[in-house]
Amino acid sequence: MTKEEKRNALLTQFKETKAELAERKGDDISPKCENPELVVDVAIPEGIREIGKRAFSECKNLKSVTFPKSLEVIGVDSFSDCTSLKEITLPKNVKKICSWAFSRCHSLEKVILNEGLEFIGEVAFAGTPIKSIRIPDSVTTLEHDAFESCEKLEEALLSKKITNIGSRTFCHCISLKSIEIPCSVTTIGDIAFSCCVALESIKIPDSVTKMGYGVLEHNHKLKSVTISKNLEEIPKDTFYDCPVLENVEILRLLNNLDIFCIRKFITNFCCFTNCTTKNLMIFVIA
Repeated sequence: MTKEEKRNALLTQFKETKAELAERKGDDISPKCENPELVVDVAIPEGIREIGKRAFSECKNLKSVTFPKSLEVIGVDSFSDCTSLKEITLPKNVKKICSWAFSRCHSLEKVILNEGLEFIGEVAFAGTPIKSIRIPDSVTTLEHDAFESCEKLEEALLSKKITNIGSRTFCHCISLKSIEIPCSVTTIGDIAFSCCVALESIKIPDSVTKMGYGVLEHNHKLKSVTISKNLEEIPKDTFYDCPVLENVEILRLLNNLDIFCIRKFITNFCCFTNCTTKNLMIFVIA
């Protein structure tokens, strides 16, 4: 498809908005709509490989998008604040979802990610009401805040190839009941699972050697935690405000327990402040 054909095909979709197509590349689109509130349904033409920065941002009445098979990159902020968009299915050739791509899409309940996807950028789906997500094993990078404040998210299946769960990735996912961290993960960022108030148990696999601070703080239903035997230390505030925590299993004596943690453990029978349960048991297996 020639550039002119792409231009005409795209403008047909936006003829009622008097949109202009700014082409940075022959295979990249960044439509600029004079009246984004009039955009309801979009079918992006074949031949397009990249949806540019803020291409459809703030099209608040956009309800459906059909992506072409040729698509490889969904750009920064490309669909952010599309508050009527309800579901998306990505075609097989998409490799990268850039930062903020679908953030604050307050009606987005269903997301189907394609096998072959490799990269999910920061804040990509933050603030959406998705109920479950399966991240295919082709994904190797999951950046920070990717699913932050997805308050209806109950289930997340993670790629078995990611090595890092970034800071705040699932922070404030208040409906998340369980999550399995794959054995490929070596680091977990600050407050990655903070404020997951429905989470009752979690296992940090032996592959994890480093965690940030407050990873499990403010988890009010958390009862049981198994800690990686290869973890270098338990950082400050890991279990802050986990009031019903009963069972922490540490599979070996750690090199360094934060001094604040030790002090609170001795005086309150818990690792961190506000772990007020009287039934907490700590198992340290050398």
